[in-house]
Amino acid sequence: MSDLLSRLRDPAEAAPTAQLVDLLLVDFLGRPLADLIDTQTVASTGTSVLEDWLRSPRAEARLLEAWRSGIEALATESRSFGELAPEELRQALEELASQHFSPDRDLLMALLDRPPIRDVFRDLLTETLTAFGKKLSAGSGAGGALGALGKIGGGRGRAMGGLLGRVGDVASAVGGELERQLERRIPEFVDSGLSQLLQRFVDLICDPERAAEQAGVRLALLEGVWEFRGSDVAAEFGRLDEEAMASVLRKSLSAWLAREEAEGQVRGWLDGLLAVYGERDLRSVLEELDLAEDFEKHSRPIAHQGLLRLFATDAFGEWLKAVFES
Repeated sequence: MSDLLSRLRDPAEAAPTAQLVDLLLVDFLGRPLADLIDTQTVASTGTSVLEDWLRSPRAEARLLEAWRSGIEALATESRSFGELAPEELRQALEELASQHFSPDRDLLMALLDRPPIRDVFRDLLTETLTAFGKKLSAGSGAGGALGALGKIGGGRGRAMGGLLGRVGDVASAVGGELERQLERRIPEFVDSGLSQLLQRFVDLICDPERAAEQAGVRLALLEGVWEFRGSDVAAEFGRLDEEAMASVLRKSLSAWLAREEAEGQVRGWLDGLLAVYGERDLRSVLEELDLAEDFEKHSRPIAHQGLLRLFATDAFGEWLKAVFES
């Protein structure tokens, strides 16, 4: 028994433990996914473990730590998203974006015609019209034809008296009154025209005859995303309240897991995956994803070291001795 234990603890590549790891991997990779995954057990155990972890005082701190680590890693990335994304993914997204597609008008209108969005449009319209009104009143006063008359009437014309002086007074009054009238009427105009503006905006976005233009806009936006660098995105994420993000994430996950349907949904997702891939062995799935080589490369030493650590314990030696003596 002591000789067997010594051989099991041998770390050499040709030793029994290394051979046992190879046997385990061959068996594991050759099994269909449906044999490896019991969806009910995985869903039940996984949701319970995650729910217990989220209730622990460490959860929020770990989520915050994970968030910060992710941002720090992203901040060191000087490559653009276009350079980071696989070529296949880029091509697929660009092909989707270039499709001649126009959204449903009623659906888009239902999404946009809401108080916060209307407030944004109202502010933009008010600012634009107010600035235009100030330019218009300035042109009617000091800078325009009336302004010129006002200068004549206010200077040499006043000295002469008569009509020119009165024209200058009228010109100044018109400019001031025009600005006051515009300030009063702009809110009324904006409120009355806001619905028409939203409807016209939706009409343009949903017009099938503009489908090619809309596809061009989507492609332009996607090209802009590809140009973003990881460090740029990290800087934007850095503006967020990290502690609030971690708290919201923990509360949201906890609330989702607390629902009666959560476990059933997880199981449904797993069942859906197994309906497509369940009859295929794990190796073929990993090969299709181009992950088989990396999986074996990393999992073999992990399994080997794990077994060696187990075999090196006194508890395993006592267990093995008990097996031989029984």
